[in-house]
Amino acid sequence: MKTNLVIEERYVRTTDGSLALRYLTKVDNHTKIADTELLKELEESSGIPAAQFLACFYAFGAYLKEKLPLGYVVKAPALGTFKLIANAAATDKETEAGENAVRKIRINFLADKELKKIV
Repeated sequence: MKTNLVIEERYVRTTDGSLALRYLTKVDNHTKIADTELLKELEESSGIPAAQFLACFYAFGAYLKEKLPLGYVVKAPALGTFKLIANAAATDKETEAGENAVRKIRINFLADKELKKIV
């Protein structure tokens, strides 16, 4: 399967303060699959009722909400690994580090080997 790429023009500020035109190559992610369509396609391809898939998705989401804030790394079979990552400022003193240094906490997903093979 070939990945669709698009080239985007964007003006960026250079080190001297001027604007310069740059070309960015990005993956074309404009087509979204609605949840109802996803559930229908999963049911058709596997024979498992859509309601069971939906229940599993909600249960998995609840599980992630419970475990990730506690510091767990969650490995989902055939998908990959979920964990929290903190983006924090480096500090000169240990007392300045910690919660006050955190700029942002985000969920990180690392696809498993088989899923990575699609690109």
